[in-house]
Amino acid sequence: AWREGYAHGQEARKQGWETPYAAAMPRTEAGGGATEDPQGAAPARRAKVVSPEGQEVDVEYRVVDAAALTPASGDLQPRDRSRKASDEQIAEIAAKLDPARLMPAREADRGAPIVGPDGIIESGNGRTQALIRAAQTNPEGFAAYVQALRDEGFDIPEGIAVPMVAGFRTTDLSPEARRKWVVGNNSSATARMSATEQAQVDEGAMTPAVMALYNASGDVGSGLNDRFVTAFMANLPQGERNALRDKDGRLNAEGRRRIQNAMFARAYGAPDLIARVAEGEADAAQSILNAMIRVAPKWAAYRAAVESGDVKPEFDLTANLVDALRIVTKAREDARAQGRPVSTVLTEALASGDIFAGNVDPATEAMVRAFYKGDSLRQAFGTDDLAALLANVIEEAQIAGSAAPSLFGEDGARARPREVVDAAKRRVQ
Repeated sequence: AWREGYAHGQEARKQGWETPYAAAMPRTEAGGGATEDPQGAAPARRAKVVSPEGQEVDVEYRVVDAAALTPASGDLQPRDRSRKASDEQIAEIAAKLDPARLMPAREADRGAPIVGPDGIIESGNGRTQALIRAAQTNPEGFAAYVQALRDEGFDIPEGIAVPMVAGFRTTDLSPEARRKWVVGNNSSATARMSATEQAQVDEGAMTPAVMALYNASGDVGSGLNDRFVTAFMANLPQGERNALRDKDGRLNAEGRRRIQNAMFARAYGAPDLIARVAEGEADAAQSILNAMIRVAPKWAAYRAAVESGDVKPEFDLTANLVDALRIVTKAREDARAQGRPVSTVLTEALASGDIFAGNVDPATEAMVRAFYKGDSLRQAFGTDDLAALLANVIEEAQIAGSAAPSLFGEDGARARPREVVDAAKRRVQ
């Protein structure tokens, strides 16, 4: 019955059917005015809640069906709820359900979930999932929660599958302020993020204005980058900054890792590669990955130049570099499993023209070949030469992709992306 009710509530929410589960959803007349209290609940209780960062918003608490809410995703979900550790946390909360810890609280990162005006859960996705799971796996704990709602004086609309009290935000927030609000609520009392999740969140702190302060001639922790580090830190939740500096205020080892991982995420934007770097996964093409780590600050600045319009978008070779690394990694793994030379497997892969269910882009193939000395695919460059290669790619791409027109017209003397990679390799050999 619970499964049917939950599924029915989700479908009702999509279709707008008149069912007991749809009754909890807001309805409006043609003129736009609400005909009943949103979510079908009794008059809302108004309160103020605050994030760990001190950001305060107004909310109205109502009892709703958990099926009527939308789990956060994208920029509004800094946590990867598909990870095993997240699922284990949800299962533990459900098994040990404590109703008092799901009631309205002053702090937005705990207690009843906080929901945006669009029905998206801004804080408490895990708590909401845990309550839904408890309704199925911990009936005694769930019944105690429902009774606690009644004891607190909340009216429970008739017919909803999983009643839950939630605070609906009434304070207007811009998209930027909303993201800050969501990230801030995931920075303190909630479970610690994985290194990959953290890097993807921190990427948002690497704004073009912050990147403009980076001095590539100095280490991240050197005095040459004090302004860069300060600007990056200013974009992080206040509660996290102290943990990234030592007692003298200098960037500590954790701070370096956070910045380097964020820089890598900003440079290449590929979650699978971020995981390899941030979580130390063994890699079949570690020398290439190490070179990418070393060049990440310059590559991030190069991508910023593309985004600002200083470099034409067709000369953003990030996707080609990432795909080339994936091709080499797969070829090396296949060669090891088959007991064959890497060069043979890689040659066949490039010749097939069907890697990853599509033809290999010429610039991607050029990038793969640029990882190896000469014209064969037998001897790979070391990390130092690969880092020099990638730095050359950046320079050649910026020249070829300059927004200024060429002397021979818009396309007359402009190199193609593949030629950019080839030119970068010639400078290394």
